[in-house]
Amino acid sequence: MPRGFHYEGALGQGSYGCVVAATRTPDGAPVALKMFSNTSHIVQPSSSDPDWSTLRELRVLRLLPTCEFIVPPLEVVRCGPGDRTLCLVSEMMGESLESYIYYVYTQSYSPHSVATATSSSSGSGGDSGEPMSPNLLSTFNHCSIRWIAQLLCALQFLHDCGVGHRDVKCANILLPLGAGRALEKAGSVHRLRVPKVKLCDFGLARPYVRQRDKTRESPNSRRRDTAPERLHRASDYGGYTQHVGTPVCLAPEVLCWSKYYSLAEADLWSLAADVIARLISGPWPCGLFSEDYGGVGYIEGSKLDDIHDQDGWILRRIASVIGRPSDRELKAICRNLPYRRVLESQYFSDLPASSSDSADSGLRELYETCCPTGYSLLRSILRWDPADRATLQDAMANEFFYTMGDEEWPVCDWKAEELQYSEEFDYEAGDSWDSVALEAEMAWEVEAWRQRKASNCHSRPRGRTRKSY
Repeated sequence: MPRGFHYEGALGQGSYGCVVAATRTPDGAPVALKMFSNTSHIVQPSSSDPDWSTLRELRVLRLLPTCEFIVPPLEVVRCGPGDRTLCLVSEMMGESLESYIYYVYTQSYSPHSVATATSSSSGSGGDSGEPMSPNLLSTFNHCSIRWIAQLLCALQFLHDCGVGHRDVKCANILLPLGAGRALEKAGSVHRLRVPKVKLCDFGLARPYVRQRDKTRESPNSRRRDTAPERLHRASDYGGYTQHVGTPVCLAPEVLCWSKYYSLAEADLWSLAADVIARLISGPWPCGLFSEDYGGVGYIEGSKLDDIHDQDGWILRRIASVIGRPSDRELKAICRNLPYRRVLESQYFSDLPASSSDSADSGLRELYETCCPTGYSLLRSILRWDPADRATLQDAMANEFFYTMGDEEWPVCDWKAEELQYSEEFDYEAGDSWDSVALEAEMAWEVEAWRQRKASNCHSRPRGRTRKSY
């Protein structure tokens, strides 16, 4: 543990390292420490991620203005042998939205919860735990619409700042400390104060690709644009790392290994597929497109050979829910002709061709009866062609939010800064660095965080002399 912090327990683990709960000894404040592994910020030749992924995460968080729907970072410290381990200190939050959804689901729909509620109402008492609160489900439904509005504002904030999250899902959305228990004990929803959810885990976040200056670009270095011209409506359209994020939450164009897509459109798809779909019709334990994927191959029950088989299964699940893509839609998301033929022959061939009446029969069956306005919101976002999808502004104006008063909408009054044009991301346009250059830049970043804490502002240190490596 770094000096000045007392270990309280483990919270999670990933490829980056681990997250632990701690207490800050000077003031006793609870905090969360994301502890990067000793070599996560050193060049890894075998890694498919950019060499500077950790540097990028720390820099994005430092330069982002304050937003009430983003878990606020506090400081970066070093620990471990030779101070080689970096720790990102953040405000301590409560359980994830995924954990809360699963809890409400088990309490509301599981056979055990029904038996407990029945025995409790008959006066015989339950055989385990406390009976479910009768208001739990209505409280959840009341909060869900407001949480979706908050998360749309969180994405608007990031995209206004020129940043894509690239891993939007329920597991990366946190409730305040004690919010789950407070909601369970809540009475009437009319007097309920809805807790604010916050987006966390910026390990895959990155600034938009800068718009290329064609006047300074030599003919030999010019890349051929292979994507549909209509995708240029996205302000962040550009080349990104292929297939980044949680597979069942990815937009179709990312699943098709496209390198040219919009981070804003991909983030909104992920929000709809894994968050909105699990909130609008009561708690649902899994994402919209993860239900049919069981790890078994499509042909003769063989196991999946590689990640492309997994992607094909997820794309098939998407097609079974929102309808089989037309030739035009498939070309819009997949510019690779051989892979497009594989999808058509192996994954889509036995699905009925979509018509105007049956295009989204799976989605309609799931949501139209129980939540017509929620179905309308999902249908506007979950479309194959990115050019046909609703934007964030379209989603916010959807009839799904008509039951909310204007005073309930979050106030989006932040000062946006387009980070993709910051000189601190100049390295994004350059070649990969060696370990010496990257280590020097990481040392400067840690010092920038130290000065940020000292000045208690988001501005970078003055008088920096950029090194040439």
